[in-house]
Amino acid sequence: GCYRKDDVLFAMRRLGMRSSGDFNWNDVLERAETVEELEKTSRECAVQRIDAIIDLVEMLARHNAPTPNDMSTLARLKFLPVANRPSGYSLPLWHGEKTSGVRVACPAELCDYSYRNVVGSQALILDSAVQLSVEVSRLLGVSTEPPLPLVLKHLAATVDAVRRPGSQSKSLNSLLRETYRELEKRITDRKSRAMIVAELKGKEWIKVRSYVVKPEQLALEWDKEAPPYLLRVPDDLKDDMDELLRAVDVKKNFGCDDFVWALQQMYLNTAETGHRLDHKQMRTARLLLDELESVDKGELETYGGDIPVVSDLKTLLPASHLAYNDAPWLVLDDQPHVFVDKYISRELAQHLGVKLVRSKMLEGYVEDWPGEPFGQHEPLTQRL
Repeated sequence: GCYRKDDVLFAMRRLGMRSSGDFNWNDVLERAETVEELEKTSRECAVQRIDAIIDLVEMLARHNAPTPNDMSTLARLKFLPVANRPSGYSLPLWHGEKTSGVRVACPAELCDYSYRNVVGSQALILDSAVQLSVEVSRLLGVSTEPPLPLVLKHLAATVDAVRRPGSQSKSLNSLLRETYRELEKRITDRKSRAMIVAELKGKEWIKVRSYVVKPEQLALEWDKEAPPYLLRVPDDLKDDMDELLRAVDVKKNFGCDDFVWALQQMYLNTAETGHRLDHKQMRTARLLLDELESVDKGELETYGGDIPVVSDLKTLLPASHLAYNDAPWLVLDDQPHVFVDKYISRELAQHLGVKLVRSKMLEGYVEDWPGEPFGQHEPLTQRL
């Protein structure tokens, strides 16, 4: 307007208006001290003053670096606005709501608005109305990279929210994925990697479809699914956090111990129903037992018949409690038998520790054999 004309500006300077070169860091401090009180009466006016302060900081920083004492004082002043809960942020926790309505904060207490979905439940977020360059953020002490412990706590809070019935899964999934991507970025730093691995290894934090699982329940290249126990990592998740998954020891493929662990978990989870399996559980148990067909049979024998196996009664029982009817033509004794599921092969049943009917009956005859050894010995081949 007319105030920007050279003759008007000249006249105003003569009346005492200061030019940009006349300001110093004391002016920044004086104006920053007024923001907290001004915000109580007018948020809009406070933001306008903050913008002017930021412009002044940028101008001064180019020509006149602040003294350590100036920066220490500025870092303690509450003059930057705190963001309200953003629309679409579905996590129940928003740290700005836990701080008794704090509206402005000192720079060191704030994280940049771009990290609202990564740490918003654990830290105050700078209002998006104030735009800071990276240089000014660093100068003031606003966090351009949120503290890793807070990111990990935010992840835990998000996982807890995902588990709650009726949670807004789509928006929460978006928050989870953004946090995963942040951890993927940080995993390349040695100290950060150690902290991430120590915090997340062995815990349930990875969401695959409707399941939240531990790293050891996932495999990168397994081409089957045994939910909720063993799952394949989806391609889109691998794209977001491949290095992170490998750091927490997500397997390339599952082995014998994993399949046995899954069957044992299913056995425990069905205790209330007498270990009876529904259709979906039957399909999962059969798949796991089918995977055991291809493992080293010596590994199976080390479990001593304790591996849970599907019975023909659609229950899951330890292998040693079951029988395999390999002699259907024989008349069985009065002792009741629970047989294994018909889909299980004789060889697998034997290595799992299932009793074979034919062997069991022959054992009985051998035990009752009335003969006694009398010392004569002759190889059968010589007799032939």
